[in-house]
Amino acid sequence: MKKNITIFLLAALIIAGIGIWVWSSVSTRNKEPEVTVAPAKMSHLGAIARLCTVELYAEVPVLDTIGNKVIFGIQKQRGRISFDIENLDIDPTADTIRVRLPKEHIEIYESTEPGSWEVVDTKHLSLIGSSKMTAEEENAVKRRIAENSRKRMYADGTVKRARKEGRATLSRLLAAFYNRTAIVSD
Repeated sequence: MKKNITIFLLAALIIAGIGIWVWSSVSTRNKEPEVTVAPAKMSHLGAIARLCTVELYAEVPVLDTIGNKVIFGIQKQRGRISFDIENLDIDPTADTIRVRLPKEHIEIYESTEPGSWEVVDTKHLSLIGSSKMTAEEENAVKRRIAENSRKRMYADGTVKRARKEGRATLSRLLAAFYNRTAIVSD
């Protein structure tokens, strides 16, 4: 009988020890780590001081010659027309705020969505030679596509419209900020 009580007590102690060990490991596992939050610091405000007036999206057909090869394809482009307003010369004591809209900053880049660059066909102009385009040739074509898109935006009035919208937006922004009339010229 004494032997049975000893075995029972020993088994109870072992089970209690295992229970305490399991409970302590589970309770520390669910414990959230300590997090220290520091105040945010701005290191560069350049992107904040840029007025964006036009967001661009275009699917551009491509027909170009590089070397003795012709390429036909389609490129999806994204971009923006913005104005750097960080260094505007403003006299805050004047009755009327007068500023000049800075030169536009045009960003054009290939879209990151799938299928944004699709080569439909390439052809070598001579009978002997490979029609396969190298990466350098494709990159040269893409640079020309971006430059042509930039020229097209000036020709079709996109930049003119962006400047008009930029003047109106900046005028409203400065008038609200300084609480007086603001005139933005080109």
